Amino acid sequence: MDFLLPEWLLALALTLFVTDLFQQTEILSWWGVLSLSCYLTWRIDAPIKWSVLIFLLSLLLFSALYYFVFRAFVGRAFARLVMKNAPPETVSAIASAAGKIHFAGGKPMFRRDGDDELWPIRNPPADAVEGMTVVAKNLQDGFIILEPLHGRRSRP
Repeated sequence: MDFLLPEWLLALALTLFVTDLFQQTEILSWWGVLSLSCYLTWRIDAPIKWSVLIFLLSLLLFSALYYFVFRAFVGRAFARLVMKNAPPETVSAIASAAGKIHFAGGKPMFRRDGDDELWPIRNPPADAVEGMTVVAKNLQDGFIILEPLHGRRSRP
């Protein structure tokens, strides 16, 4: 049974990299990089003190390959060729989106038009009222940054 573990590590790493192409998150790829490093360390049968060095060097090598090859070329080519008709992620689509202010728990929240998700607002207007139309400028640390409207605010 012991002889199958390295192959499972390699299969896990490849599965995580392919899944990361669709999910576009780095945590899956980092688990894949760790799995590849464990696989290489396991395959090179060396004493424990050398295994630690081999693991760290392979971790650096696979991390560099991940960022300079996988993210730079493979991920972008996959997104351009396969995912070209996919809807944009909520985070990237929130910029310059129009919406309304709603209050939840006494705090003003942003709801994009046509969406039911409420987002906390970092810089709520001082005169915010329920249903006030606003425009999101950006999403930062999970908070919506509203555009200064300079008199363009509309009341419900």
